[in-house]
Amino acid sequence: MPGVTFQALRRTAVTLLNAHGANATIVAAQCGHTVDVSTNVYNKIGIERQHEAINKLANALQTKEASA
Repeated sequence: MPGVTFQALRRTAVTLLNAHGANATIVAAQCGHTVDVSTNVYNKIGIERQHEAINKLANALQTKEASA
């Protein structure tokens, strides 16, 4: 059974930092990558955050429709 790899720890750290609102530029600098690489390769967005984003969009659209 393989142990925890450095890569798994790195990916987890970036994901947690991003999930808690850390500045993307700082996270990328800590990993030695560009912001694009840091967010696209190392950040795995959980289903909860995807639902949150969808709900925010739905709320924004409902607010627009209500004011129209």
